[in-house]
Amino acid sequence: MAAFKAEKKAKTDEVLSTAASELADELRKMVGGIDKWAVASVACGHSRDAECWGKTLARRVAKVLGIPFVQVFEDRFVSGSSHPKEFKKLPPLKVKKKPQRPVIVVDDIATSGWHLEEAMLSLRDIGVSTFAAAWVSGTLGKQESAAGEDPAQRSPSDGQTDMPAPLGNRFWEARSSHGRNPIFATPDDLWAAAVEYFEWVDGNPLQEGALVTYKGFASVKALPKMRAMSIAGLCNFLDISRSTWAEYGKREGFPAIVSRIEDLIYQQKFEGSAADLLNASIIARELGLPDRQEHTGKGGGPIEKRVSIRSMSDEDLERIAAGGSD
Repeated sequence: MAAFKAEKKAKTDEVLSTAASELADELRKMVGGIDKWAVASVACGHSRDAECWGKTLARRVAKVLGIPFVQVFEDRFVSGSSHPKEFKKLPPLKVKKKPQRPVIVVDDIATSGWHLEEAMLSLRDIGVSTFAAAWVSGTLGKQESAAGEDPAQRSPSDGQTDMPAPLGNRFWEARSSHGRNPIFATPDDLWAAAVEYFEWVDGNPLQEGALVTYKGFASVKALPKMRAMSIAGLCNFLDISRSTWAEYGKREGFPAIVSRIEDLIYQQKFEGSAADLLNASIIARELGLPDRQEHTGKGGGPIEKRVSIRSMSDEDLERIAAGGSD
């Protein structure tokens, strides 16, 4: 931490560039449609510097991602140390201007995650979608201290990070091993390519970012969510058009394989929605299943509602006998 504190004062281009590049790479994997987002920093505070290290890092992350940086929060200059025990003494966080985009809140280092949580809750309170990320997350454990390790000798990037690096939500980069614009000579070739797609879907679930807080410590965790198969997804994976896929269904020897592939995709979506792993309403429309709710009774009349008189009070029975409603 001593080395990191020195860096925060020096603001060396090398460390800032490395940190921004690492964070941007992870955010591309975690956040879908990232070009629609903006980047903000937590409020500058204990450094008493309007261009504190965290804000400078956030600006660079935005630049690498090619999206706007917005200063959402007013700076909050305070004295003392940035320690969780001191946070209750901080003045309330003030939103400078409500952003018009969903916001990725960036912090340099998160030990408790309190600043990120505070920023996210403030934005959500005013209806802004948020995601949070820190370059370094974690604390030096007692065992490491007992072993005599000097925190100053550790690189900032050696800290615990909670963002995995699977292909994740970047589905457009997925490609089969058959190359671009493939021609499948036999049904077996098409089946082999489809199996690659099935395996890719299974091995690359969607990633949802969630802020997890436990005993005063917080971190952004990636939660895997089931990825639905689709003909459009298969065609993207195979690098062919939907019309080309339809043509394979008409070629001699191919209809049985095409039908089997489509049935498996149907089955995966149906079973996923039945188990509440996928959005049932969206999948029902995709599969052409009725998603109906009864609004009229038999023959177009009102819906009948039967009530047992045994469950009614004497007052209710007297009111009905007198011609009252309900």
